[in-house]
Amino acid sequence: MSDDLLLTGATLLDGTGAPPQVHAAVAVEDGWITDAGAAEEVQPPPEARAVDLAGRFLIPGLMDAHFHLREPSLLDGLVRCGVTTVVDPAHPLPPLADDDPRPDALQPRSSLRRSGPPIDGPQSPRVDAVVVATEGEARRAVAAQADEGVVFCKLYSRLPPDLFRAAAQEARDHGLRVVADVAATSWTEAADAGAHLICHACPQHPRLLPARKRDAYVTALHQGELHPLVGWFERLRLDSEEIDGLIDSLLAGGVALVPTLA
Repeated sequence: MSDDLLLTGATLLDGTGAPPQVHAAVAVEDGWITDAGAAEEVQPPPEARAVDLAGRFLIPGLMDAHFHLREPSLLDGLVRCGVTTVVDPAHPLPPLADDDPRPDALQPRSSLRRSGPPIDGPQSPRVDAVVVATEGEARRAVAAQADEGVVFCKLYSRLPPDLFRAAAQEARDHGLRVVADVAATSWTEAADAGAHLICHACPQHPRLLPARKRDAYVTALHQGELHPLVGWFERLRLDSEEIDGLIDSLLAGGVALVPTLA
């Protein structure tokens, strides 16, 4: 029996921004969507099996852009929730084979985009980090992960700007994406160095504060007189040249942000 399908009757949200299509049809051939839209306009595969989805919705697969995958079996649960692509920034699991069999034509195959362990500077808080102290070490750490077949490198919080730049350049030289979870390096510096994606909605860094407030913040922070994040936001000026420069750098580099607010 053919595995080709014609899904009918559902309300379709196709992800393009078009209005929902009521009583839509979707044609699936050899596991791929070949046509979608108004039922009378969709061309079904010749031997397609019809599946009535009246009263339901069809949407594109969802993406979780920041999910630490502890067990590969968790992917099955994600797929059941409609999540078909997962980005795992920093986990030493082997990549999934591209030819993993599809259980059946109605069960989408999950896609895992992963890095290796985070690459970090001295005194890293992470026991799983690859700790580097020089630009040469940073470049070698990235090259080693490239040899392991990762698709991106995660550069972590204790990397200072010079090591971040070296690691980011090495990653780009190997055709790898650069994921930044930064603290010692500012968001502006990470963007200017070639980061593709920045994790977490907290650009907290003294150099993003107005210059007249920067030294007092650092002094109070070292003396334990304020909460580092609360104190930073209290001194932040969204209309400052520092924030204007940050936004310019993010836009110029086409940097994606994954805020992880929930």
